[in-house]
Amino acid sequence: MQFLVLGYDSTDDDALARHTAVRDEHLAGSQRMYASDRWQDSGALLEDEGTMIGSFIVCDYASREELERHWLRHEPYVVSGSGRESRSILSSFRSVLAQSFHCRGQIFIPSVSRARYPSC
Repeated sequence: MQFLVLGYDSTDDDALARHTAVRDEHLAGSQRMYASDRWQDSGALLEDEGTMIGSFIVCDYASREELERHWLRHEPYVVSGSGRESRSILSSFRSVLAQSFHCRGQIFIPSVSRARYPSC
């Protein structure tokens, strides 16, 4: 099951120091998650002016409980408190493009396209 995790950064005076102290540990964990195919994408959440306010992660776990048990409870940014207590918003989803297919140079999305699919 795919999940979208939105993590918002803390804004108190010590937040940047806590964040910086565990950044290398977070990046090492991120590499392990990508190598194990748990994470499919991640990046920064930005304000309109381009200031980073948090991050997003698209990941794959059998359940929300597994996600929390095997990763989120041990995530350095969460454990260190560089993210707010309510930092993480978890939402399962289904990607439409992951279910699409290419045929003769066109992309067909089954849940959107009403056209008959050509024989490929």
